Amino acid sequence: MPVSGDIPGSSAMKPAMSDYIVAYCDVLGQREKLDLLKKSDGNQDASESQRLYEETYCAVLDLRTRVRAALQSSLHDAAQNTPNFRDHQTTRTPCHISFFSDCVAIALRYSDNNGRAPILDVWHLLTSLSIAMIRCIRRHTPLRGAIEVGRAFEWPDGGVYGPIMGDVYELESQVARYPRMIVGPELSLRIRDWAERVRQKDGYYLANKNWVKNCNEMVCGDRDGMSILDYLGSNSRYRCGSLPGIEDAVRIGLEFVNGECERLRDKRDSKKMSMYFLLRDYYSGRWAQFWNSSSETSGNVKSGASP
Repeated sequence: MPVSGDIPGSSAMKPAMSDYIVAYCDVLGQREKLDLLKKSDGNQDASESQRLYEETYCAVLDLRTRVRAALQSSLHDAAQNTPNFRDHQTTRTPCHISFFSDCVAIALRYSDNNGRAPILDVWHLLTSLSIAMIRCIRRHTPLRGAIEVGRAFEWPDGGVYGPIMGDVYELESQVARYPRMIVGPELSLRIRDWAERVRQKDGYYLANKNWVKNCNEMVCGDRDGMSILDYLGSNSRYRCGSLPGIEDAVRIGLEFVNGECERLRDKRDSKKMSMYFLLRDYYSGRWAQFWNSSSETSGNVKSGASP
């Protein structure tokens, strides 16, 4: 019988825990739609079956495809393709993507190859999540999620496991409440600390000051005091607004949210209605402020304000 030290993962081979940034997202409403899809299988109503197919299988497949493509793209190219490209972090922090059912978990180590905060990677992750939020709502399949930093082991074949997984799941399932992306307290603190280091003229952070500014502008306070990803805010509008179809996606998403509010009110579904009313407040406010063609340009509006 082998001794414990010979067993993979035993104390003799114990890896060190490190800080990881983990984002966890869940496509909302899938259980109900999958139940309806099962009931519609074989029925004569082809249009309803097609709608459910598009809002279940196609929506989750689209999320998987887009997240993987966005996060596996070159960070250097991402930086070159944004306005005001300057000095930035050029090393790539390995990113692990895990899918289970309609959920996705994304993890990256909280340090680049030189042991420093992966500022550009974080901005890239926040931007990718923003696009995912926009496109999923456009598909009538809103996301709810959280992103936080904490301790974890790394699996030998990729991915992480540790206290951060429980933390980010709790933020998504217990704190988020409606379709939004919670930015955990520790990650929020660190992003603010980067800005303080820029003010102190810390060399690495000063060289990456544009990306520090971008990260801070992509986090705002919600009405309940929680920090959230401002996926429709000024920075998202400025950085993502020129992507093909993104403005239409925001507009169609707003129409869907307004329609859901009316539908749920007619059904007297108070639980879901409160969720969608909060989402409508955020969406309509940001639409009027940053996305409506008649609104002011994002440069003239203070970013980071509460929605």
